[in-house]
Amino acid sequence: MKIKNRVKWRLLISLLATAMLVAIIGSGFLTPIKMAFAVEAAPSDAQEATIIKVLTEAGAALGWHVGDCRDHTNPVEGATPIRKCTHIDGPLQLHEQQGDAWVDVPGATYRLMVPYIAEGWLFEDVPLAIFAYPTEAAARTAIDRTIAQATNLTSYGFAVTIFHGRQAVTMGEPVASVNWQSGRFQFEALPASQLSTTAYDAAEALYASAVRNGLIAGDGGTGLIPDSDSDGIADDIDQCPGTPAGTSVDASGCPVGLSVTIATDKTDYLPGETALIQGNVSDGGSPVSGASVTVDVGGWKGSANTDASGNYRVEYFIPADIGQLSYVATAMASHGDKTGASSSFTFSVGQVGLIVAMTTDKYHYLIGDTVYCTITVKDAQDQPVSDANLQITAKRLDSGRTTNLSYTTNALGENQWSFTWGQDDSGRAIVEGKLQIDIIASKDDVQGRTTITLCGCGDLEKTDEEDCIDCPEDCQCEPDKVCDPSSRLKDPQTMCGPKMAYIFISDGLSAYHRWWASDDIRYARKLFLALGYQVEPDITVGHISDIAKYLSRPSTKAIAYFGHGEEPGGIPTIEAAEATSGGYSIKTAITTASKQDGGFLSICQYNTYAAKWVDNQDKLEKMAQGQADHPNLENAFIFACYSLDSYSLRDYLLESGGAFWGYQGKLPGSAYLTKTYKP
Repeated sequence: MKIKNRVKWRLLISLLATAMLVAIIGSGFLTPIKMAFAVEAAPSDAQEATIIKVLTEAGAALGWHVGDCRDHTNPVEGATPIRKCTHIDGPLQLHEQQGDAWVDVPGATYRLMVPYIAEGWLFEDVPLAIFAYPTEAAARTAIDRTIAQATNLTSYGFAVTIFHGRQAVTMGEPVASVNWQSGRFQFEALPASQLSTTAYDAAEALYASAVRNGLIAGDGGTGLIPDSDSDGIADDIDQCPGTPAGTSVDASGCPVGLSVTIATDKTDYLPGETALIQGNVSDGGSPVSGASVTVDVGGWKGSANTDASGNYRVEYFIPADIGQLSYVATAMASHGDKTGASSSFTFSVGQVGLIVAMTTDKYHYLIGDTVYCTITVKDAQDQPVSDANLQITAKRLDSGRTTNLSYTTNALGENQWSFTWGQDDSGRAIVEGKLQIDIIASKDDVQGRTTITLCGCGDLEKTDEEDCIDCPEDCQCEPDKVCDPSSRLKDPQTMCGPKMAYIFISDGLSAYHRWWASDDIRYARKLFLALGYQVEPDITVGHISDIAKYLSRPSTKAIAYFGHGEEPGGIPTIEAAEATSGGYSIKTAITTASKQDGGFLSICQYNTYAAKWVDNQDKLEKMAQGQADHPNLENAFIFACYSLDSYSLRDYLLESGGAFWGYQGKLPGSAYLTKTYKP
């Protein structure tokens, strides 16, 4: 039997704010199991008692007294009386959302749980919460992430403001939530409207209680717990006090992580000599045996394993005809799943004939960029050498393709030349690896040489500067992810985000129609989750543009729509009345919405991709138009009259194939749900 639970619709909007902010900051509010004995880096007993006291007193000031209970019977056939009491829940393991997954992070969550009755139902809400991090830096990083995400979600009502001298995130108008950081704590006030208080009143009560009980200093000051050894871990949770300065520590204050040193047996060499490069690998101050060490000297690589004392050594032969004055050696160590890199070490080579150097306009190139090179040749007295012969060998390290060039220097001892990066004559991208350029300069039987390695798209190595938009050759997204800088869940380094599913509900539906569609709404959500999509909260829409801005995003791969369709004989569309009048189409709506607030191009230009907008505008605009031409959804669930009287909507939304659920005829009535496939 279908239960006509009307209260769910009236509470949707008030609960949406809470659900969205929880999803953004990863507060752990939805954690169903109390983990009091399994929380990483939880506060000490004394500190926990202070946190609980702060929440208890703040709640009491707002009329929520710990221990007060409500007894009630919910209006469900056969229901039994239930009791919910105001209480403190915690410590719970702190979580953060990374990509489309939730991961545990050091710290603990404490929350005040308050029962209330709304429209005959007994609910439980979380109006106040405190998140305890092991360090102030960790808390600051968490609030910074929240602030950055809130800035990208202004269309949802999020805003950044100042609360007692600290940046805070609010949501809604009037404000429905306040979140801020002080010391190594984050505080959150999320009162539901049923609890008869404002978010700011709740936030002020929480702030005043925290200051009064010494959890934080007033006026946005830092936490009051001392850090005697200055390792960033407060004394109350520091399990390794007295850590030497500069030592890397974990969330408990104990030394952690590999470190590797590097040096040579002397600092100056002659051409033809062998440089002995050596160092030590340790983990938390203890030597590591059997660690793998790779040493890089100007593109040459040598490897070694550490002995029982953590020591390693490699030998580098310096060519007899070398023209390079100095070398930079860098070591990288690994052991198991741990890695650590040293600072570089420089050694010099004397008795040089000609000094050769080459500079480029950039250190990283995209496909099609012009590489501008300047070669300079000087003598031992640092004077320019004109008319020097230059023999240049450019070799792709992966494919082995080699190009040889010959030039001479001008009166300033220079030669400038250029070439196109990673592209053949037809403009096709070439993926061949890094480009090593060897230059030999000679004049009057005196020689010098240098080697430089250029990196960029197509070198088969992803760098922090590359992402799937500007460098798809090196930044392929995983199979379950999509290249989409407009996604709020994207990886900020790769711009790859999870496949998204959205459920749209027309505000033109009557209460009866919403009730009638409720089972299908639940079914669509379960279906999309089972198919592996990241499913967002239901979105109320009133016009095609409300939906089109989501369809403009490449990561949107599934939608469900619950609304009205056209009469028989027309082309079934989403929000048909507005969508088709005057020749207005979904394709046109996607093109327009892409440039508006919340659309693909708008987000890219003004938010997450703004720094790269100028360089990649053409690529992004082509992506946006391609999305309008071919949304390429994988699944669509259209709960609307006549949504399957023709295949036009199906074939447009799912051009490359997928499953389409629609209704033949008018709803409610004789229409029945039909699943079809676009081949």
